[in-house]
Amino acid sequence: MAKGKFTVKGTHVMMTRSWIDEHLGDGSFAALSTELGVEWPNKFLPSGWYDVFGLNRVVQTAAKRIGVGVVESVTTIARLNAEKDLTTIYRAFMRVAGPKSLLNATPMLWRNYVAFAEAKKVSNQPGELIAECREIPADVMDWARGCWHGFLPAAVELAGGKDAVTTIVDEGAESTPGFRYLRAVVKYTP
Repeated sequence: MAKGKFTVKGTHVMMTRSWIDEHLGDGSFAALSTELGVEWPNKFLPSGWYDVFGLNRVVQTAAKRIGVGVVESVTTIARLNAEKDLTTIYRAFMRVAGPKSLLNATPMLWRNYVAFAEAKKVSNQPGELIAECREIPADVMDWARGCWHGFLPAAVELAGGKDAVTTIVDEGAESTPGFRYLRAVVKYTP
């Protein structure tokens, strides 16, 4: 599937499927998708692009059945995605970059995994990144929060930082109805 307006990278969908199947039993991702009317191709491609709204509906339902929140679920999924994907295709970059250089690439990292909204680095000092993400569809705001909480701390740690934690320090409505923004701080020990 080609990169569309509101799509996410296949690795994230594949990690979501694994996480749901692990918690609810083999085939649960497919069964939930069918139950919710979300159609997927027969096979996910790691570099393919897939509808975030359908994925979000499946995650919301799975999280409810498991007894956890969407943010918590996606935090775990996004961390697993970073740990798996960044240690394969980005291995050389991760080894050389270090946390501060990696975090300079926050907008590029977002675009490599998410085909909507705009991530922007506000400031990047050793031990602390401040970043914004704008034009997030309100329907997937919890999903986006989970991505920020899970992916960046894992990436920082893979690049050599320690004890990385993301805190959402501000969020609200955009001037465009139906869209939101967030401001996040990622703190870590260099």
